[in-house]
Amino acid sequence: MDHEFIRIAKVLSAHSLKGALKIFVITDIPERFERGSAVFAVKGSAVQEYTVDSFSLLKGNHAVVSFEGLTDRTSAEKLKGFTLAISKEHAERTRDILSEDEFYYSDLIGASAYRDGVCFGKVVDIIEGAGDILVIENSSSKQFLLPFVDSMVDVSRLKEGRIDISPVDGLFEE
Repeated sequence: MDHEFIRIAKVLSAHSLKGALKIFVITDIPERFERGSAVFAVKGSAVQEYTVDSFSLLKGNHAVVSFEGLTDRTSAEKLKGFTLAISKEHAERTRDILSEDEFYYSDLIGASAYRDGVCFGKVVDIIEGAGDILVIENSSSKQFLLPFVDSMVDVSRLKEGRIDISPVDGLFEE
């Protein structure tokens, strides 16, 4: 996904005959889905803007959202696999919603990754899934995959553009 957007959900499937979508919510800020909010459906180079009509949480991170103008199941099914996002510009305007220790995933992109106090590389991407993975590229352009878990990634210095990593032995064989 282009980095002019901040991911907030993933479209799982059509939910009803009236065009509602079942989604997996990524954001910790449910206000992103308030009625009237602008949301982008993004997949590759395809970008479509929608306005939220209704939103309801189901169980866990699953929810149902409907958009103005999306009124039939056939149209909704075409959005399966799309990422729902907000513009990075909008996210920056609402950064004050975040608590002191919260950040956007996009803040990680470009951060220097330090291992044992030495700069190891830079975060170049995040693979989102059941367990998120940081893609770290070293100065030789070799990429390493690191599970984004507290035991291996310390983000306490992210505001300085730095993360500290502690991969388990053997994970980064150079």
